[in-house]
Amino acid sequence: MMHRLRNVIGRFLVVGAVFAIAVVAAPLAAQQTTGKIEGTVSDQAGAAVANAQVFVVGTSFGAVTNEKGYYFVNNVPVGTYSLRAQFIGFAPSEVRNVRVLGGQTITQDVKMQSSAVVLTGITVTAAANPIVPRDQVTSKGIIAGDLVDHLADAGRRRVRSSGGRVDSRRPAR
Repeated sequence: MMHRLRNVIGRFLVVGAVFAIAVVAAPLAAQQTTGKIEGTVSDQAGAAVANAQVFVVGTSFGAVTNEKGYYFVNNVPVGTYSLRAQFIGFAPSEVRNVRVLGGQTITQDVKMQSSAVVLTGITVTAAANPIVPRDQVTSKGIIAGDLVDHLADAGRRRVRSSGGRVDSRRPAR
């Protein structure tokens, strides 16, 4: 009888412990550490800016807008950030204090102001004589005649002939 009572109490404690862990762990699992930022990038007239770069300042997270100016950035860690958009022909635009909440999507639209593209002067310098002649299609090396004579003499001294056999391992004399 005592043995059965111990088994029942033991099972009750195990089931109670599993239930307690589930109750405590469920809210912890529900807490997410990342969120999503989405929105549209448009010009001052409200027209979509396609292919604009949008990035979260201070992180490696970013996106490029589609043809409708829509962008989204997934898995942004929870926190407060600045969001920057840029595209050629527009001044970079920054939105500060974008707050990302865990498991939520934040919608943040960005307006951009058109800007003139300023280019600096380009200087082109060309050589009067080409480095490689135009009629040369293979590589070549030029060796001075006295070097060839010196190499030929050194080779003859090192190689000795003995009975129809060439032995190059013997030291030169």
